[in-house]
Amino acid sequence: MGKKVIVDLGAHKGEDSDFYLKKGFKVIAVDGNEKLYKQVSERFSDAIMEDRFKIFNYAVTDKDNDQITFYENTDNSVWGTIFDSWDSRNKKQGTHSVKTTVNTIRLDSLLERELQKDETLEYIKIDIEGADILALRSLSNLKEKPRFVSLESEKISWDRLIEEFTILKQLGYTKFKLIDQSKIQDQECPYPAKEGNYINYKFEFGSSGLFGDELPGEWLSEEEALKAYKSVFVRYKYFGDFGIFNNRLIMKNRILNKLMSLVKLKYPHVGWYDTHAGI
Repeated sequence: MGKKVIVDLGAHKGEDSDFYLKKGFKVIAVDGNEKLYKQVSERFSDAIMEDRFKIFNYAVTDKDNDQITFYENTDNSVWGTIFDSWDSRNKKQGTHSVKTTVNTIRLDSLLERELQKDETLEYIKIDIEGADILALRSLSNLKEKPRFVSLESEKISWDRLIEEFTILKQLGYTKFKLIDQSKIQDQECPYPAKEGNYINYKFEFGSSGLFGDELPGEWLSEEEALKAYKSVFVRYKYFGDFGIFNNRLIMKNRILNKLMSLVKLKYPHVGWYDTHAGI
């Protein structure tokens, strides 16, 4: 029986790869931040020697063998991005970045090169700060799609969210779950395991958490998922990173700020959701 492989796009410090490896999967990881790439290489050096783990320092885009600017966020390393618009957004939240240069690769090209004949894709986690949809599109060139895929969902443009679901549907994904990333630390691995081996695992903040058949909640149709996202988008509009009630002018006005603080007690800040899809 062939080995099941998980792809970790946006490996960061290896939080998710650690979970996948302990579940017994082989992992192919990618990160555009050279410093994080080196840290993760060291962290999983034993797994690399055992051919259970590979990591590459690339920016996943729609082009092979190119070079692109990577904005390495020096205050919040998870916010590294290839998009200056995302970098500008991050700077509005008081963070800083330095520019580096990184080689690019298409996701389908990487998988065609690295996936062995006796290996099958179980799951691809995509969290690459704005480039998620570029990776997602390239999956159309794969003969065999992963059983499950997830991406950090769009939270500003409804049209872009619709585009994500359109691509997922074209790829053959028919069931969906919306996972609130602020609640990942509360997740518990089900017993008996439904994905890989059972482990008693405590997820740290910033992890993507459970995946596939072990995800909490019921699978939704596309229509049901988009209906659920409508209420999420309302919360984003008012209480998200750049929501109306996070307006800097309000923050500077003592009376308005106090009123908004009372509102936020009932409607707390909303972070981000991941969209998980299954065939």
